[in-house]
Amino acid sequence: MTYPTMSITTSMYKQYLLAINLLIMVLIPIHWSKLTTPHLRWNALPKKQQVHQDSQWTFHVDINTATRLELSFLENIGPALANRIVETRQQHPNQQFRSVEQLLMVKGIGPKTLERIRHHLICQ
Repeated sequence: MTYPTMSITTSMYKQYLLAINLLIMVLIPIHWSKLTTPHLRWNALPKKQQVHQDSQWTFHVDINTATRLELSFLENIGPALANRIVETRQQHPNQQFRSVEQLLMVKGIGPKTLERIRHHLICQ
């Protein structure tokens, strides 16, 4: 049994490549702002405010709205501790912390841990 074969010539390949290149040339300028816009939660800090000298970027986590996953990205905060932070937040009036220092009430967060993550935390 023989199967029909389709013969694609060199000129057809050139036409396909030309069409793909034209499509790319049209789409890149249209979407350039989306390709070059940094993520909104990442902020560049001046060198004198940087906590880690090897990093130019930092992120901020609002302790009143952060999910367990977002909290677990913090240094020395694992899934279990992130879960305790959320549970402690839910026990507060209006389910919100008033200040970052209230994280000391969470079992497993001491002054040293709080100082390590303080530059990433905001309380709104």
